[in-house]
Amino acid sequence: MYYWYDNQIFCNRTKLIEFNEPLASSRANAACFIADLSGLFVAILKLSKCRERQKDIILRINQINSNKPIAGNADNREDDLEIKRLETLLDQIEAEEDSAYQDLIINFLEVVVSANCAPIDIWRKMFGPGIIHDGHEGISGVLSAVITIYSIWPRN
Repeated sequence: MYYWYDNQIFCNRTKLIEFNEPLASSRANAACFIADLSGLFVAILKLSKCRERQKDIILRINQINSNKPIAGNADNREDDLEIKRLETLLDQIEAEEDSAYQDLIINFLEVVVSANCAPIDIWRKMFGPGIIHDGHEGISGVLSAVITIYSIWPRN
């Protein structure tokens, strides 16, 4: 939706096709805010799932360790392999959790930015004028961009 209204604004400014620019602008800002808020909720759900999976795996590792028979038994080797598999899975989940934290921070910063645009103006409506100004919005946008670049930067 955001891109539809953003393209309407572009077409209107270039005199390609005439649209109601103020209406398109307010709808684009509202669509952007809804998308950022949805991203924030998705990041929270992703983080919650990672935590839940971590707890289950740690519980399973503890169960295996508490039920280990006498050392040198063939069952011990199978248990050790299962623990190694679970620890590898736990490392993967921790990487997913790091990604979920990055998504959470990025989306929170984006909500700060999009909540300050008309017709949303949540900060002004809740706390009065001047609570969040262009400096806060700009810093939030820059931090969001820096974290996004960090998260997609190739690792060796």
